[in-house]
Amino acid sequence: MHQNGPHLCGLSKAWSHLRGAEGMQPWSSCVKAWKKNNAREAEVVIDLLRIPLSSPSAATRLVAVEALARISPQGNTNGLKIVVERLKDFSELVRLAAADAVGRMVPAGHEYAISLLRGLLRHQNHVKVAALTALTEIVRNHEDRRLLDGLTRLTDHSDGSVRAAAYEAAWAMQ
Repeated sequence: MHQNGPHLCGLSKAWSHLRGAEGMQPWSSCVKAWKKNNAREAEVVIDLLRIPLSSPSAATRLVAVEALARISPQGNTNGLKIVVERLKDFSELVRLAAADAVGRMVPAGHEYAISLLRGLLRHQNHVKVAALTALTEIVRNHEDRRLLDGLTRLTDHSDGSVRAAAYEAAWAMQ
């Protein structure tokens, strides 16, 4: 184990793969090692992942979102905020990965995640769809009349993908 702690093990090797998004295996193995350690160490890695999330490469951002989902302790608000921001990404693949990641990062009915996602329902259509997809993952059997009313309004949206995503999220609440 590296003397500066397990969260630094193989960082330069993982970083070189992450920068080029050439392969996820070295990165994934480091993420698995980090996840087994304490929350303080996870926070260090979460903060480090902000750098590749600003990369011009969609593949690099995609790998970083996946790494965040794996390393963030369940319900971690720092990691959650970072991933929710990726729901605004210009790459559809990154948005979809972020929506999936949110569903894995928080338990069903997580109020803070729902409030973050609710705020995205006023953005452009592609952001709405990503937010609705993430909501579908975490609103299972959740009772929130205001949220359900908002989803119901979106089922009349002019964009078909927004309508479909709103139906999915509303259905998941029941």
